[in-house]
Amino acid sequence: MWAPEPFFQHATILLASQHSFCSAYLAQALSMFGLRTIGPFDSETELQALLDAAPPAPAAIIVAADWLRDGAGTLHASLEQFNVPFILVENAPWRSVSSPLQPAFIWPYAAFQIVEALQEAVARSMGLISPAQIERQGS
Repeated sequence: MWAPEPFFQHATILLASQHSFCSAYLAQALSMFGLRTIGPFDSETELQALLDAAPPAPAAIIVAADWLRDGAGTLHASLEQFNVPFILVENAPWRSVSSPLQPAFIWPYAAFQIVEALQEAVARSMGLISPAQIERQGS
């Protein structure tokens, strides 16, 4: 059975979502992999407060893709300045989405893929793997 890498097993994941059901479902899926979640947060101010108050610092952030669609265009820049890896999750797959930032994951069907992507993002940020290694693994 698949299990997270040791560096990732006790990671803390911040959830951003405007849909509490989606956040609750994803938090439950992540907890099955041994990951702790905090959030969800509903504004950049709340995100900053969670980052400041969360010991230890979160390993990664999951962002609902609709944040970037519905007027939170500055969120992407804010996340980059926090220097915490993040991925986008499409939490309303019936809505059309196209993001130039990175591919969105459609869930609840892709919980495993989301954990894999988070693990890769964290490993890359820690210098454990390079983007070239990820490309080679994918081919």
